[in-house]
Amino acid sequence: MVKNTNHVMVDVECLSLRPDAVILSIGAVQFNPWHIDDWASLSLPSRSFYSALPMEIQIEEFGGHISAYTLAWWFRQLPDAQSVFEETTKIKNHHLHERLLAFTQFTGTTLDGLWATPSHFDYPKLDWLFDKCGIQFPCPYYRIHCGMSLKQLADPNGDRLEVYVPPGFTTHNALDDAKKQALQVQQCLRLLKS
Repeated sequence: MVKNTNHVMVDVECLSLRPDAVILSIGAVQFNPWHIDDWASLSLPSRSFYSALPMEIQIEEFGGHISAYTLAWWFRQLPDAQSVFEETTKIKNHHLHERLLAFTQFTGTTLDGLWATPSHFDYPKLDWLFDKCGIQFPCPYYRIHCGMSLKQLADPNGDRLEVYVPPGFTTHNALDDAKKQALQVQQCLRLLKS
């Protein structure tokens, strides 16, 4: 039996828990969930995508939500994670559309699956922003997969997954988080298979 192998793990950093949250950045990696990758292979430019997004247009034109609680949470994060705020201020509003199209080009139109951890956090936010920009989201809802659900099935006690992250890994950097989550999915499927 041939398994589907064209998958993308996506992670967003945003300013609210709501579906209409302002998205600061999108990180994604292409991976085969049935294979075991390492950090370096997921870091190849051909397999990874990262883009900060302009905030102003999301707030002023689309009514994107900012939560005071989430903003306070960001102020408690490490400076490397907070650097996304500086990145977003350098991007012109008219570049939002092209950055979302670049994400669509990265994922392609024949995805076997789009993963997020958890999917009910990242997917609705992306779907909302794509809709506001008049761009079709590159993956249908029935191909959305949840890394968190898979982790709970494969490692219910939280003591079996060991994902190597190199020095310089930044928690709450969308690309670094997407890489780590893709490696976790691969390990979970291997655990469930054994």
